[in-house]
Amino acid sequence: MAPPKGKQGTKGNKQILEENKQTVKFYVFMEFGATVFNLGCNVLFNWDDFTTARWFWLVFTLAVYFGCIQFLLYMSKPKFGEDGKVTDGGLDLNMEAGVAEHVKDLIIQIGRAHV
Repeated sequence: MAPPKGKQGTKGNKQILEENKQTVKFYVFMEFGATVFNLGCNVLFNWDDFTTARWFWLVFTLAVYFGCIQFLLYMSKPKFGEDGKVTDGGLDLNMEAGVAEHVKDLIIQIGRAHV
């Protein structure tokens, strides 16, 4: 397959802002789903074995989730002008080979281990 010809199009600030919101929302829902599934299974099937160590790891996992989401929000923080228009959409969370990609991978891997 031949490589695409021409210059790759750039994203505008509004598009970056909207995509960042959708990305963060997706990962929050993924974290929430993994946590609810984990708690549901542990309460239903392993209540007798739900020890202090399991509570510790649950709280630790939630802290890592929270830290990752806060980091993504910090990286994607937009800047608005005096007239309310977006002057800077923040860092694009969906660009390849960025730090956000590693944070998103961390969220996915912890979610897999959590479930």
